[in-house]
Amino acid sequence: MRKLFILTVVLVLTSCCIINYIDKREYQCLANENICKNSVIELQNAVKNFRAKGGCFIVMDTDNHQILMASSVNHNYQTEYKYWSNNILKILNKKEKQTPMTFLTNYVDLVKNSDTQTLSILKNNILKGSAKNANIDGANVYGLTATDAKQAHSDCDEVNTTFLGNFMHDGQSYAILVLLDSPQKLKSTFGFNTSGWNATKLAGNIIKIIMTGKNDQ
Repeated sequence: MRKLFILTVVLVLTSCCIINYIDKREYQCLANENICKNSVIELQNAVKNFRAKGGCFIVMDTDNHQILMASSVNHNYQTEYKYWSNNILKILNKKEKQTPMTFLTNYVDLVKNSDTQTLSILKNNILKGSAKNANIDGANVYGLTATDAKQAHSDCDEVNTTFLGNFMHDGQSYAILVLLDSPQKLKSTFGFNTSGWNATKLAGNIIKIIMTGKNDQ
């Protein structure tokens, strides 16, 4: 039977829309609509290509904490999915599970008040570390990756992978969080399912879309 899609569009501002699909895909947009749509397509492709259970991205204006665009696939990850992430909690100096939205908000507060040492760590992750796939020319990207078992003492097959970072474009400062739920170990990733092989690639592609308005062909 053909799958039925129900589409609801609510215009809030000239370039703002919230679209909800019956198949549990949704996005929110306060940016250019083509940028939003192409970023959603990128997320959907990543969930499919990395055989993840779902995922999300959030892009925030660091000046005022406004969400510019956000999307989830298969679950409302942004505000309803709390998870433990060692790398992120350590740099944020937090000790409890958080949602992607809370991680991103706390990260923005961190980078706005960071010392040189913290910024150097975030930049080195992009230049030399596991976040290299998010290093997009001209965007001055900072950030970190995280790969975390979904349950304590479990194996590495069920993980959450995250990229959390910030970048610049046309004089505007952005923060971005990308989460993939249970991406798989694939031949194309040389048998790895860690963030450097999936979440950072998705983040890098979304940053490119923000800068160009287009998906890579």
